[in-house]
Amino acid sequence: MLDSNLLLEYAANFYGYGDLSAPIWFIGMEEGGGGKDTVEKRLEAWERRGRRAVEDLADYHEAMGVGHLTTGKNVKLQSTWAKLIYFQMSAEGAKPDREAVRDFQASTWGRDSSKTCLLELMPLPKRKASCWQYDEWTDIPELWSRELYFAHFAATRAQGLKTLIQENKPKIIVFYGKSGGFSCHWPWIAGVKLEHWQKAGTWRELTSGDQKFIIAPHPTAHHSTNETWARAGAEVSGDVTIDRPGRFSR
Repeated sequence: MLDSNLLLEYAANFYGYGDLSAPIWFIGMEEGGGGKDTVEKRLEAWERRGRRAVEDLADYHEAMGVGHLTTGKNVKLQSTWAKLIYFQMSAEGAKPDREAVRDFQASTWGRDSSKTCLLELMPLPKRKASCWQYDEWTDIPELWSRELYFAHFAATRAQGLKTLIQENKPKIIVFYGKSGGFSCHWPWIAGVKLEHWQKAGTWRELTSGDQKFIIAPHPTAHHSTNETWARAGAEVSGDVTIDRPGRFSR
């Protein structure tokens, strides 16, 4: 069985990866993966590294023993991250291609002080959206079903994300993913009813004060292409200035 106390602490307090001072934040539904052995390694690494709310993606994954996504010149492109990186690089004024995105994933993505930030609404990784096995791995009542899990954690974590946005004031917040009841939280976090957002195809946009909120399809959704994400990033390139000291490398 998983360590119940550690799992609950992780579910309440771990939000994602990167640098909260980044001008662009990406907020997703939940991480993929999530076999029992992987979850155990994730919890153990989080415990060893000080139970941080926001982790360094590369160091944390290496602590879990998952270095193929972050280490070396030929890292494996992660399908969700890659689209987000197309957006990030285009917003910075670059013209990304597959190898430039691979290099950015290996050298910069989700690092401490990297001016990149990717967070999640829901805390526990799953193999796929419809999968639920935490009821087999723990006796925690809040995890007896996916429905109980969502009912217990979603609103609290949405408030946590809203507070982080208010405290750190990123210029652009990209919410991605619209399935499984997740998307009802995006306008609530932004503080504006969905009907007041501008709509362009499957994307929505809202400017509130000096912040821009975007609701996008999941990067792995049908018709969610590299070009679509790069174009969306280019459209906000005049809204952010990113001062990234030095070169992130391993």
